[in-house]
Parts: sequence; structure tokens; C-alpha cells
Amino acid sequence: MIYTISPLMDHLYLDAAFYLAKASSEQGSNNKQNRALAVGALACSVSFLDVCINSLFQEGVSSRKTKFRKALSDAWNQKFDRQPTLVKLQKALALAHVDGFDTRREPYQSVNSLIVLRNAIIHPKTIFGNGAEEKCLLEQLDGKFEIKPRSPYHALFPDSVLTPECAAWGLVAVLRFLDEFNQKLPKSARSVTLDIKRRLAEAEQFQNTRKAAP
Repeated sequence: MIYTISPLMDHLYLDAAFYLAKASSEQGSNNKQNRALAVGALACSVSFLDVCINSLFQEGVSSRKTKFRKALSDAWNQKFDRQPTLVKLQKALALAHVDGFDTRREPYQSVNSLIVLRNAIIHPKTIFGNGAEEKCLLEQLDGKFEIKPRSPYHALFPDSVLTPECAAWGLVAVLRFLDEFNQKLPKSARSVTLDIKRRLAEAEQFQNTRKAAP
């Protein structure tokens, strides 16, 4: 069986996202530390997703000359690398001649919301203190994780959003999405090196522990 090549950068971002989210879930009520850990976990979770799909297109599947590998390589050579991450993921499934994700359902919805949140953090414009922007973001995140009540002394974003619950949700969302993506791919193109199912189970464990906390 031929498996996807998995570069070390995959592990770098996955480990960073995992340990930052876990540390955030174990952190007390220090809001500044919670926010810092959440920002790091969310950024690394999306970076992990980015590196996974980019490596699939760039490195293909082992050294075996397959139609799928050629299709991936051809798409990348057409400057496809500039496309959004979720477009690349859907394209990879199309090139493998399997069904893509339903964009109206999970796990696609959560990952899309995560990317929107990451972009709001990494590329801030007017969202901080902007009621209309906050409302749009909250609608995107509605039902994804528990958002703390607004404090009269702090803005809804980032104080009520960038929490341990948010950090855990982001990591779990990416791992669930990649697990399903992996299962959709032909067996000859699946990755076994990342052990996504094990990391997903561990992330869900500390996510559930956080939910159960008083």
C-alpha cells in the first residue's frame, strides 16, 4: 500500500496546536494567558490544515506514478497554491473522483468558521469594538462552542470568544475534518503518519473535561 508523504512541518503545527489548546484547558481564570494560548492554538490549528493539504499537492503519493499524483501536481503547477485552503481540499477530492464535503454540514461548517475566526485574529481590521463586525463573527461561531457572556468592562471580541473552549473546539474541528478527508481519499493516498484518530480522541477528552467543569 502506498501512503502520503507527511513532512515534519505537519507535526510541528499539530503538536503546537495540541499543547497550546491543552494548556489553555488547564489554565485557571487568567484571561490574558487564556487569550494568548487560544490565539496560538487557533493559528496553529489552521496552519496544520494548510500544511497538510499543501504537502499533498506538492509531494503527492510516494514515488509511484499514479493518475492521482499527476493530477495533484498539474493543479499545483497552475498556481493553484494561491487558492483558499478549503478550495484545495475540495479539489483534491474531486481529482480523486470521490464526493467532496457538503458545505452546509459538519465538519465543513466548523472548519470554515475556524478559518474566518483565524483571519479575524491574524488580519484584524475593524472588528475590535465594532458591533456590526462582532455580530457577523458571532453568527459564524453560533453553536460551535460556549461563548462567555459579555462583560460590561470588556469587548465581546476578543474577551468572550478567545477562551479555552474556543481553543479546544478549533483543534477538534480540524482533526475531525482531516479524519473524514482522509477516509474519503483512496486508500493508496491516505496518510498514516499523523495518527489523526488518536490525537482527535485526546483533544476531545480535554475538550469534554472543560465542558464538564463547573
